[in-house]
Amino acid sequence: MKHIDVLISVKAEEIMNDYGKLSTDIMSPVPIYPSGMHKEYVRVLSEDESLASVDKDLNIMVKADIDDVIRWNVATLNINSIYSAAVMKIMPMHMKTMMHDGMVNMIDMPVMKHMMKFLPSISMHSPVDVDMQKVKDYCWEAKINELPVVGQLRTMYYHCIIGIYREMSLMGYVVMEPSIILSNDVM
Repeated sequence: MKHIDVLISVKAEEIMNDYGKLSTDIMSPVPIYPSGMHKEYVRVLSEDESLASVDKDLNIMVKADIDDVIRWNVATLNINSIYSAAVMKIMPMHMKTMMHDGMVNMIDMPVMKHMMKFLPSISMHSPVDVDMQKVKDYCWEAKINELPVVGQLRTMYYHCIIGIYREMSLMGYVVMEPSIILSNDVM
């Protein structure tokens, strides 16, 4: 089993500047459409591009084995911004299509996992004076249960709902609809 780590980096400040008022109802987030606009506000980076690559619409093509786990970590891209972002939900779209294509069995539904992270705090007077701070964090995980037939692809489209915060106050939610594409190419 290996971990396929993906970083989702959100430009929360640009979202607020361009969209202004957002819906505070998680059931009706503001959509970021068309999908070509996703890259204006979100960057997705794979730890290992031989395992996971990302296209211009932020679809993730995964070359995995059974029992591998895709993990999404989230960060805010803007430095010194009063805005931050958190991925609130990753949920599949078109459940009937997924069931018909067998995708429901191939990949577990993404779930949130809590974890601890250590972040360095560096003194401005002495850059070698580093104090590590323990911080609560989270990531999203989905386990690969089956692979498509060799040479085939299977796609799971999903809603990715992102909460935007100003300091500690919720400003609202936006949603994107990228996909996870499982590939079973002959190496």
